[in-house]
Amino acid sequence: MNVAGALRRGYYGMVKYALLTPLYWGLASIGAWKGFGQLLTRPHFWEKTEHGLYEGVPVTENANTPQPDSVE
Repeated sequence: MNVAGALRRGYYGMVKYALLTPLYWGLASIGAWKGFGQLLTRPHFWEKTEHGLYEGVPVTENANTPQPDSVE
């Protein structure tokens, strides 16, 4: 359907990407089953993602500790 829709609308460059739709469905299914399995086996587990190389102000244990206004 995605290929037919792209061809009908004249988006010929999108046809190659539309052909990858079954691969996307398969990968989404794997992720959904993994999440479902984790929900059953470890319901309070949160799989966190590491992001970038951020080197900002570290989080302190005490929320009442004043933070510097500017980092030099």
